[in-house]
Order: sequence, then C-alpha cells, then structure tokens
Amino acid sequence: MTGYTVRTLTPDDQPEWRALRLDGLRRYPTAFLITAAEQEARSDDNDRTMLAHGNWHGLFHAGTMVGFAAMRRMMPEMARHRADFGPIYVTDTHCGTGAAQHLMHTLEAQARAAGVRQLELDVGAENPRAIRFYEALGFVRTGTRPRAIWTETGPIDDHAYIKRLDV
Repeated sequence: MTGYTVRTLTPDDQPEWRALRLDGLRRYPTAFLITAAEQEARSDDNDRTMLAHGNWHGLFHAGTMVGFAAMRRMMPEMARHRADFGPIYVTDTHCGTGAAQHLMHTLEAQARAAGVRQLELDVGAENPRAIRFYEALGFVRTGTRPRAIWTETGPIDDHAYIKRLDV
C-alpha cells in the first residue's frame, strides 16, 4: 500500500476524474448506475459542480489518479449516522496491489472521525469479485434489490451491504 494517497477531489480534478470515470464505465458498464454515454453527455461544468460538493475522493499513485470513490453522508438528522459509498473504481493496473483497500480504509477512518456509525453500499449480484472484496472489508449483506438496474441483456439484482462502525 505504499505510495498511495487519498484526498477529496475538487473541481480542478475534473479532467483526470472524468477520464478515469469513463474508463471505468467502459470497462465495467454494469458496475455503475450511469452509462458511458450519459457521462459523455454531461458538461464539464456539471462535473465540476458535482466535485465541488466534496463527496468524491481520489486515489493517487505517483501524482496520478488511479482510483476514486464517492462517500455521501446522509443529511437528515435521524440518518446522519449513515454514509453511502459508491461508485468505487480502481484501474486494473492497481487492482491487487492494496490500492482499493487503502482507499476504503482511508474513507472509513474519515467517516469514523466524523461520527458516522454505519457505511452502506450496493453491489451487483453478478459481480463476485467486488462482493468478495467488500465482505473481506467487513461489509455484511442485508438484502437484495431485485432488478436494480436494467441493461440491454436484461435485469441485474443489487445486494445491499452495511458495515457497522460502532460495534
């Protein structure tokens, strides 16, 4: 895990983030809720506005963004103990190097420091590699959302996962 850093992305990161996001959308089209075509249709200004909210975090190696994750804390008072992860992406070159674990551990530490008690994410039922990854990090499946997304080949279910940080 040496050599990796994580920081909150800003509007200035938009060109690098967009290129990486499009890479992920093209390589793993069912792992995201939007398509590459939808991302391509978004304006740079829309991307910058989204990045300005501070919910996107970049994973960097040698100064280059090699991954990203969004983490959004729930805003209603009674749900502020929860934060939602996703999407999460690390380039194929950095898979298996500990990079994704570093990204997730860093964001989990930030969530704990902010008083978050529960992390949540959804993962496609047909994505066993991601399922193994999240379960190895301590996430527990709480249910399945049938037909969560619909692709050209048909529906795909999503599994809902949580990780309790206060137990």
